[in-house]
Amino acid sequence: EAESDEMEKRRSQVLAKLVELKLELETHRESLIIGDNTTNIKRIKYHEFVMQSARGTNVYCEVCLICGFRVHDKCIDQVQRQCVSTQIYKTDFSLSLQICPENSLRNQNFRCAECLANISFDEESDKIPRLCDYTGLFYCSRCHWNDSMVIPARLVRNWDANKRPVCRATKQLLVAIMNKPLIDLPKENPLLFKFVNNLNRIGRLRNDIMLMKCYFVSCKVKSSSLFN
Repeated sequence: EAESDEMEKRRSQVLAKLVELKLELETHRESLIIGDNTTNIKRIKYHEFVMQSARGTNVYCEVCLICGFRVHDKCIDQVQRQCVSTQIYKTDFSLSLQICPENSLRNQNFRCAECLANISFDEESDKIPRLCDYTGLFYCSRCHWNDSMVIPARLVRNWDANKRPVCRATKQLLVAIMNKPLIDLPKENPLLFKFVNNLNRIGRLRNDIMLMKCYFVSCKVKSSSLFN
């Protein structure tokens, strides 16, 4: 058992190192784009903030190279939210596919789930809690701007693509992973392919493509013959 605990500890350390190296890789990639001058970059909570010029159309916000998070120059040292890359680059990262997990404000000690500010339904309007449909947690108006996004769990479970209110952190996460293949739909909800015609058609096309994979890989004129 002691050996098992030691292996688990080493595994956690390796995963943490992989995340760190991934972030470093992204930093080097961005440096190739903006140049090697890093004097205008400020690192906080794994964000890579590029200090903006005092001239131009955007003279207020500093921008994280990795996740696009924007913050005023005067507020940059007060950033509490970690860069979303610390989540999505973990090898065991997965989206929550539970529809709006049940929670109560009491369980949060009547505090915002992110900044821990006091919130209550009995207080003035700026302290009224706002529910994030993805996390199921309550947030203050500073951490939840009533942005709306398609919720992965509702799409997978009910084929519901209606947008629902989410907190700022969730919006950043969902935007960052929008084009990433993170959900194995046939595994999570195979019945959808029976009731949604378009999905069924896409499933057949994917199977056909896999059968022709060897042709795509080996044929030098595959692109022209496929699309002409």
